Amino acid sequence: MAHSKSKAAPAKPTSPQPQAEPASAFEGNLSYHLSILSFLLGKATAEVYGAEDLTTHQWKVLSVICSYAPMPASGIMQWVTLDKSAISRAVRKLHTAGLIERRLSDSDARFSEILPTPKGRDSYRRMAESIQRLQASVLDGLPEQKVRDMFDTFSHMETQLRRRFDAAG
Repeated sequence: MAHSKSKAAPAKPTSPQPQAEPASAFEGNLSYHLSILSFLLGKATAEVYGAEDLTTHQWKVLSVICSYAPMPASGIMQWVTLDKSAISRAVRKLHTAGLIERRLSDSDARFSEILPTPKGRDSYRRMAESIQRLQASVLDGLPEQKVRDMFDTFSHMETQLRRRFDAAG
């Protein structure tokens, strides 16, 4: 007599164990919250400088030049988180677009300085006004003291992180 092996019924799939809610997994995670805010604000500001036919890097560089000119291209690095080649490309495109100009330094003719053209200042002014309106809408409803405290907190965190990375060399 042949023995017939009875096949066991396949095991019923078990449902996975519940995972932590996504919100609670990131609650209190500063990096996560700042990353989300940066992404959302970046999208909103991209609409502003995109209307001026500028890229993110060009907008950052033009903003620095309009705020601190005249300055050498190397001076831009202290104000933005861009490498030298990204700054050079942005400067070249801004120059080609007629938004900035180069001139020999008054203090040392071996070096050139960058400054905005009237067209560059107009473009920057329009963008700055639009970004101010955007910021006001994002912060709408917050008491002025909370907004000041928030910016003070941002400055403190930036200082702490810069010290950390400056110390690391």
